[in-house]
Amino acid sequence: MYEHADYLGESAHITTNVSDLKDYRGPCFETDSQGLPTSAWNDCISSISVAPGWRAHVYEHDNFDGDYIEVTGDVANLRFAGPGCSDGFNDCITSIRVFAP
Repeated sequence: MYEHADYLGESAHITTNVSDLKDYRGPCFETDSQGLPTSAWNDCISSISVAPGWRAHVYEHDNFDGDYIEVTGDVANLRFAGPGCSDGFNDCITSIRVFAP
């Protein structure tokens, strides 16, 4: 997964399910329940690359809930992928389920 479209910015390699990207340290900043800044991947993914044979479901909400799309290859700009938030799935992913070949 990549912070920006066209596979730019920070990146992370995921091989297991992530039920809440708020708990996965990343390049975007949010405020936690105590009002402190924290870095995470929640709502911070703009492009994604999936290895051959693998596939992923990316979800709008935590715990694999809400709208989702199945990704089976490279998506250079999630803005044009599925319903998601107001901007497709760009900066709108909170959980990811991965499927190995």
